[in-house]
Amino acid sequence: MKRFPVIIISISFLSSIVFAQMPKSYRLNSNPVSSLPPTNSANDIIIQQDTVWFGTDLGLSFTTNSGISWNNYSGNNSFDAKGISAIAVKNNNIWVASSYSVKFEGEDIPVGGGLHYSTNSGFTWFSLPQPKEPESATVDTLIYGSRDSIRALAATAEEGNITYDIALTKNTVWIASYYGMLRKSIDSGKTWQRVIIPPDSLDHIDTSMALNFAFDLSSSAGKLETRENLNHRVFSVYAGDDTTIWVGTAGGINKSTDG
Repeated sequence: MKRFPVIIISISFLSSIVFAQMPKSYRLNSNPVSSLPPTNSANDIIIQQDTVWFGTDLGLSFTTNSGISWNNYSGNNSFDAKGISAIAVKNNNIWVASSYSVKFEGEDIPVGGGLHYSTNSGFTWFSLPQPKEPESATVDTLIYGSRDSIRALAATAEEGNITYDIALTKNTVWIASYYGMLRKSIDSGKTWQRVIIPPDSLDHIDTSMALNFAFDLSSSAGKLETRENLNHRVFSVYAGDDTTIWVGTAGGINKSTDG
């Protein structure tokens, strides 16, 4: 069994910001109610008091009576027929990531279908596109701490840029987006910042270290012409509290206590 390293990270404010479209808002006056969820395939399950949220291959569903009846959002206003790849709930705030797949050389390739969020327990919803860099972008320069400049490969492709997990802290939304890497937003998704975590060659970074171009932020081989880093392929993110963030990648487990 391969033992993965535990990687401690320090997360700082980034200078490179991805500008997303303004969210579209939808108010749901009623939801289709059925005795069953729309499919028997659940990608994520979140429990919030008496409500159980299910992210399925056919959209978002929830039950408030232990599964006797189900409310299904699929095809209703902001929710289309895409699958749900991630759900996060904190108080009245709910964030959901959607996904779908495309065929490439006979294989199904996952694609991020965008994000939906509600600030009133699911009554009103806002929708946003999957965060990515503009098509014309190649390399970004991210500022780490007050002195270090880190090059980052621009994630412009839709394929592989899928959000597999979401975490919510007091003022921040965190998304784990595989080739889209780890990102955060402090303005409800209007803008997104990529979060700098260690490359495969380092087990720790912090703002006291001299990192000037010691590595590039890249989840795959690309125009940076450097080795791809498995630790930048992000699958999961968990908020232990408002300042403790855990990040799971293809290269290890990362932890920050800086929030």
